[in-house]
Amino acid sequence: MPETMLRKWRGKKIEERVESNKFSIVSDFKKLVERNLPPNAKLVDYIRGFYCVSGFIERDGKFVYFSISDIRHFQPILSNAILVRTAKDSHDYTGGINNFADLAGFEPLVDRLLNIQKYKEEEDGNENPKN
Repeated sequence: MPETMLRKWRGKKIEERVESNKFSIVSDFKKLVERNLPPNAKLVDYIRGFYCVSGFIERDGKFVYFSISDIRHFQPILSNAILVRTAKDSHDYTGGINNFADLAGFEPLVDRLLNIQKYKEEEDGNENPKN
């Protein structure tokens, strides 16, 4: 699926006055995210800014935030400019350390960050056993 979206949008400029074109790429990216989530993960929030997109993905109570700052030239999706980081919940916009991915690396990075949170929580639980 990422390859289909890449072929469709590569080299196209999103005109500022062509609203349907802008929302088409935003909708395409949302569909791509939904179809390429890690196992058992779900898209819990998808926020459309004027030229930016962000959202939260959740699995087993662990959250990841993602953001694309400007879709007008589609370059952020083609390059390593999709920001992805851990989050405490679906309202945590400051979250963990910034990581960056392209379209092909988005799903593996989200999966890795969700797993890191799971393992960190398990380690913390082992270090601080409840009596």
